[in-house]
Amino acid sequence: MLKQQDMTYTANILYCCLSDKNWKSLEYLAGLMQISIGRCQLILTQLVMAGLAAEDESGENFKRRQ
Repeated sequence: MLKQQDMTYTANILYCCLSDKNWKSLEYLAGLMQISIGRCQLILTQLVMAGLAAEDESGENFKRRQ
């Protein structure tokens, strides 16, 4: 997904904001990116489905997949 041209600029930046060691909350990432929580959740879900990110049990915290 990172090398595909259909990955949006926002999704690419959001992926770069994720840490591979520390969990980041959905609200924190949405605020950091200055996008709605719904849009942020959609992008993060797509990253998880693509295998690029992981979410915790609650679905509220995310990090890069190692």
